[in-house]
Amino acid sequence: MIQADRRAFAKALELAGAAVTRHRYAIPVLQTLKISAIGRLRIEGSDLSTMTCAEIDYEGDPTESFALCAPAKVRAAVNHAGGDRVTLEQQEKTARVACGKLDAAIATFPADDHPGAPRISQERFGVDMGAAELRALARIRPAISTEETRYYLNGVCVRNIGNWLYRFIATDGHRLMIHDVPLPGAEGDLPDNIIIPRAFIDMMLARFGKSREPVRFSFGGAALWNTPETDLAPENSGALHLAVRGELGKVSFAIASKPIDGTFPDVQRVIPKETKHHVEIDRAALVQAIQSLHSLGEGKTRALKFTAEPAGLRIAASHPDFGEATYDVAASHNLPADYLIGFNGQYFLDCCNALSGETVRLELNCAASPSVIRDPADTAFFSVLMPMRV
Repeated sequence: MIQADRRAFAKALELAGAAVTRHRYAIPVLQTLKISAIGRLRIEGSDLSTMTCAEIDYEGDPTESFALCAPAKVRAAVNHAGGDRVTLEQQEKTARVACGKLDAAIATFPADDHPGAPRISQERFGVDMGAAELRALARIRPAISTEETRYYLNGVCVRNIGNWLYRFIATDGHRLMIHDVPLPGAEGDLPDNIIIPRAFIDMMLARFGKSREPVRFSFGGAALWNTPETDLAPENSGALHLAVRGELGKVSFAIASKPIDGTFPDVQRVIPKETKHHVEIDRAALVQAIQSLHSLGEGKTRALKFTAEPAGLRIAASHPDFGEATYDVAASHNLPADYLIGFNGQYFLDCCNALSGETVRLELNCAASPSVIRDPADTAFFSVLMPMRV
């Protein structure tokens, strides 16, 4: 029998449960959380792609074997039951869970049936990532593809472009976002062009995005955790994993995933080396214009036409519900009088929202060539957007 702080236990169940499979036809054990006590109370979840591990302190006999798989819905019961402490007792095919006035016997699975969450036993690369580095990932997140047929675009590609400078790249084939991030504290070598999966990034940003403390990002050979029957972890299994670990209050939380096994495209080929035209425009005014046109079409207005005016740009949209609409925005530019180019409105808005400064600079060529969107004061980040035929 073991005991733990109820709030910490409920939080650990919530964190680890982020990787639990929700599909009704999934393998039953993947709809559970593996709970074991080996030095610390460990709760693990897995959907076979992304794995989670939350650890908290507990009280009990350290020599007592405790390892089982419990349904993820036990968190809701513990959360609503109240009380300060939760008691867990392993029985033959059930687990007794008691807290507050709740005393329940819950059906369990054998712990050995669960794949568990691997740990990085031999770190090949490691770096502490703070708010700035996590914010860099969040800025390029909108450009990650969700198209499963081109699975190699379903993540962020990382390339080393200097001794301590790394380039984060995301693209869905329509828009490209690039952020150069200095990591002077990095130790070891990260394989060039490694692709970090979207699910791993989403979970990392959701759990650690607002953390005040740095998190440890690592890459290396993975081994399973110790088991109650052994004192030492198994030898390195050879599987290479990405992992991030940090402290969330009383809970130590880790996320692990395999990199995407694929070849990321050479995006340098679509980045214009030179541009003939440029536009500098207030970012807030530009965003307001696009949102106004979008709202008329209830967010379904796709193509926006940009034409040159003497004092700025005219942005036009059409939709069966409202017909034609235009919005004039003041800007400085060197566009010819007959210049016309079209962009996907949502993609263009995502690129503008990813900027942090007050000014947007558009670097353009002809209406069929990729365009660059950047902040003149921020050289570390820029976007490339493919135009639409209008």
